[in-house]
Amino acid sequence: MAEELYPARLTAAWRDPADRASLLLVQHGRCIAEASAIPPVVLSADGRNTALLGNSGAYRFTVSQAPCRLLRLVLPKGFRRQSCGGWHVELGLLLPMLRLFEQALHHPGGAERRAELGATLLGYVFHQLRQAGCELDQEDLIQSALASGDPLDDDLLRQLQRWLSSHLSDALQVQDLARAIALSPRRLQEICRAQAGCTPMELLRGMRLDALAEQLHNPLQRNQPIATLMRQLGLADSAATRRDFHLRFGRSPAEYRLSLLAHQ
Repeated sequence: MAEELYPARLTAAWRDPADRASLLLVQHGRCIAEASAIPPVVLSADGRNTALLGNSGAYRFTVSQAPCRLLRLVLPKGFRRQSCGGWHVELGLLLPMLRLFEQALHHPGGAERRAELGATLLGYVFHQLRQAGCELDQEDLIQSALASGDPLDDDLLRQLQRWLSSHLSDALQVQDLARAIALSPRRLQEICRAQAGCTPMELLRGMRLDALAEQLHNPLQRNQPIATLMRQLGLADSAATRRDFHLRFGRSPAEYRLSLLAHQ
């Protein structure tokens, strides 16, 4: 589950890294969801419209009324959409159930409680979708989801690191990192603190500094200005970047390059 707040009008694209289907619900504002297999679907808080987007290909959404708070619920990987489109679905219990689901993460025995709540939540969502005309096999999907379980936190962290490795040059915020692995920003913060001992943005900065060190070690980049290498990796050409690099590697970027080239 991911909750996202868009304070202004914009158009954005998104694709689940595992190619799972997504259920979109607007809590505030209005947006338009588009995907290759379905016509545009207008989602509004007043209408409580819900869009079910398929498990292959990217989709985009346009915020037409801001601020817009969007909830994305990623469905089990075994889900296959039998029909295309958007529906008017009554999901009034979804948010209270999700809050209970999140609270179970922080209590002893939370895993068992989360499994029970997860089955109830999925059963509710699938029942409401079927009532709205979406054809799916509710029982098989719930059993499949419970059998496979949620990804482990360290798996999610590795998934994030793989995604970041090809997006180091992008201008990223914590919301972008959370969206990449279909988590809420708060849950991503918790996982990074527990598994890596840092915030998501500190994780990103560390990976950028590591990538800079690799570039400085690369003979093909020896004539490339260090400031250019920094900018290509989303790092500012600043005293703060050089200080952080020194703390991480024990010498400045220029000294690091010279020491490595001297041994080649």
